[in-house]
Formats: sequence, C-alpha cells, structure tokens
Amino acid sequence: LAEGIENVSMLFADHFLFDSNNQSCRLNVAETTPKTRFCSSAGMSPTEAWLNDEIVGQERAISTISTALEGWALDQHSSIHSHESSNQVKVRSRKPIFFLFAGPSGTGKSQTAFMLSQWLFQNCSAAKSSVNRGVLVLYGEDFVDDDSINTSTLDPLLDESSKEQKRNDQILNQVQYGVSTPRSRDKLQRRIVNFLKRPQKGRGALIIINGIEKMHSHVLSALSGLLDDARGSSSCLSYYDSRRRKRVGVSSCEAVIIIFTTDIGNERIIRSVRDYGGRDNVPRIVLDTALRESLSRHWNGRLNIEKLFHIVVPFLPLGHIELEEIVRRDCEKLSDQHTNKFWRRLEVTPTARQRLVGTDYVEYLDLRKKDLNSLLIFSRHGARSLDSGGGPMQVLRSKLRRHLGTHRPDQVAVFDFNINKNEAIIQWCKENTLASLEHERECDISWRGPIDA
Repeated sequence: LAEGIENVSMLFADHFLFDSNNQSCRLNVAETTPKTRFCSSAGMSPTEAWLNDEIVGQERAISTISTALEGWALDQHSSIHSHESSNQVKVRSRKPIFFLFAGPSGTGKSQTAFMLSQWLFQNCSAAKSSVNRGVLVLYGEDFVDDDSINTSTLDPLLDESSKEQKRNDQILNQVQYGVSTPRSRDKLQRRIVNFLKRPQKGRGALIIINGIEKMHSHVLSALSGLLDDARGSSSCLSYYDSRRRKRVGVSSCEAVIIIFTTDIGNERIIRSVRDYGGRDNVPRIVLDTALRESLSRHWNGRLNIEKLFHIVVPFLPLGHIELEEIVRRDCEKLSDQHTNKFWRRLEVTPTARQRLVGTDYVEYLDLRKKDLNSLLIFSRHGARSLDSGGGPMQVLRSKLRRHLGTHRPDQVAVFDFNINKNEAIIQWCKENTLASLEHERECDISWRGPIDA
C-alpha cells in the first residue's frame, strides 16, 4: 500500500484513530483534500477527490461510496475519550459495513476497491505484512475446490488423460448442480476469521472479495451465514469447522469494511441506461432494485444474498467520451514515466486519441434509446479494451518504441493522426515552437504511416 500522504490530518479522527501512542497500521481517512491531477476537487469530499482522480466515468458510484462511509462512521460512533494533548478518540462496538460493487466488465469496480484500500490505509508501509496492512483480497474462482473431488469412484483401468477428464466433469457438476464443497467453505471462512483475529483488534480492516458470481453456491451460502452473524449486536465472527466438527475462530468484526464485486446484473444496468436515455438519467433506486433482483435470480432465490449488502453501488457502462479521457490520462502517465529520459514530455493529440478509441480497437454496443431514434454507444468490455492484447495503448507504445529513434530529453515527442490521409505521425518538436502555427513549428518527423502497419 502507498505511503502516507505528507502533512495530512485525519477526517473523522474520533471514528478511525484508536491509540495516540501506537503508530501501527490502522484504518483512517485524511480530512485534507489530496492533490488531484486529472479532476477538480471543488465541492468533493477528500475520498471523492482521491477516487475521481483515478476512476473515470463513475462519479455517481464514488459519491455513493463516500457518503455511505461517512454516514457509517458517524452512525456507529459510540464512545469518545478525549485527551488534552490529542484529538484522537476510542471507538467500541462499531458494526461492519458491506458494499456490493456491481456492473459490466471493465467499468472500474476492482480498481475502485483497490484505490480505497490505499486511501483508507495510506499510513501503512508496503514493507509490512498483508495482515498488518489491514487489507485482505480474495477471488471467487479460488473457492471451488478440486481437492474435494471423489477420485475413488474413477475406474482404475482408465488412462491418466481419461481420469483427468472425469475429475473435470465432477468439478463442473459441483459448480452447476450445487454439490457441497466443505473444504472450500471452511477455507474461505477460516481466511476471513483468521485475518480479523489480529493483535491490532479494533483498528479496522478492509476485505475485498472479487467475483462472487464465480463462487460455489454452497461456499457463498456459508459466507452469507458467517457475515450475517457480524451484523448482530455482538459484531463477532465464527464458523463451524466440518472436519473438526466444532465452532471455531471467534473474531471481532468492529470497524470492518467488506467490498464484494460482481458482474451479475450488468444486463439490467445496460437496459436501464437505454430505457432512461442515458447514463445520468437512471434513478438510483431503479438500479438498486434491479441489481438485488438479479442477485436473487442468479441463485434461484435460494441464498438471499441480496439482503446481505448494506450498500449496492452500480457501475455504469463506459462510452466513447469516457474511454478517450482514460487514454488521455494514461498518455500523461506514460509521459511522466520517461520525462527527461526519452523526451521532455509526450504529447498525444486529441485527433490521435479519438482514433485510438475508435471502432478499429474498441468493440461498442449500439443501443437505441427507448421510443427515440438516436443511439447510445458503450464499450462492450469497458476500459479493458484499451490495454488488452492489441489494444490502442499497446499500439501506441509499440509505435513509439519502434519509431522514435534516438532519445531527445530536451524535445517534445508528438503522436498525431492525419484523418484525411489516414496515417499516424510521430515527430520531435522544440517546446517553445509548439504554440506557434503549424507551418512555424520546428519539428522533425521520425515516422509516418498506417497506424495498423
């Protein structure tokens, strides 16, 4: 996790700081708005400013997250011990809060969760262990357990290839038909309970569970039962160990945030955006209801998992404008990475950026607005289209690496695109001439040609 930002004080110190004499890792939020590069922080909370500076096109989701965290901190505050020499206070018996980040692939769900982990634990050193950092990351696909497959029923005369196919068929049957996997159930519950069972009890923790739709239904049912206990008055966790045949691992769940991510319900989100005529027009309650219904239907109403989440956060599909902004930011980061080494800076022109997010590189969904003739256009795979194999950012890096030639730390590398000739242009220009008219600029063309060549 990132080192703490310099010279920041703490927002809601009475909710997030626990011991003025102990500087170990703890959940906290800065009250000073961080320096932002890509967005204006005016009117935003510090959390919103931090997230919006990295996440594009999800302002509504980020606002929901920030508001929920602030409300949670205030509502659950129960005990204050003030000291003349410190503004820090002690908190007891604060219940956990559970988020669901839901939406189409590539819209920023996982990235937002990881950015939150950096923000909430920014005083933690990356050299510390993951337990001390206060963040646990789990993946749904890790909890369908092939070790629990019954191999004793396989015909001993089968060759190894056939046996492997049979094992794979059994795994598939478990996923499709709900065969119990006690080892996976215990593994998931044990990971969470042991993680929270730490010396720094009460200092807060963040658990990220990516892709819950990939979990075995029995594993998810056990997880739901485990976390339901934490919503009670005791705010404690324990689970039944099927091998040891007893309940084990009682643990505090105070000041814990758990974020689940899923793409369940993404069709409902896209349909709602189409029916309401745009990303910004869909009422929040419509998306919340649609996502909870999708969760219930996904497991045929057996799990009631939709009732577990305090806050459902919809992530909306990304269109051409959002993708172009992501490319702009990525190009600036690429420029910074090699400033005064390869170039003074890199400039990718607006025309080139528009070409990079065109249909040659990004697959778009064309949705006709309900009862209207105009179209809504969204990327089928979100921002993942930009940096995937053969994606536009990889094309840009490849062209620069191949055609820039000798490094010129005192000049500006310019990547442009000529629409009329359908060709890309890479050139070196002197900084002090870039503001001049095109015929007055002092530039050397390094390469020009088809961008796909």
